[in-house]
Amino acid sequence: MPVTIQPATPDMAEDAARLIYEALGPVSDYLFATDDPGHTQELIAQLFGQPGNRFSYEWVDVAITD
Repeated sequence: MPVTIQPATPDMAEDAARLIYEALGPVSDYLFATDDPGHTQELIAQLFGQPGNRFSYEWVDVAITD
């Protein structure tokens, strides 16, 4: 199965937020001062879609497969 590596784009924010949340788990809830995982993921998605922050798409490469 071929794999293509490409830079992330802002439109990948929702999927990326789910993956970032899975990796960080409750730590991300603490980081964003909330106890609502859905809200935390929304905040991560907002940040992912914007340039100039640690969660930005600018710093992410994605692997695309079938």
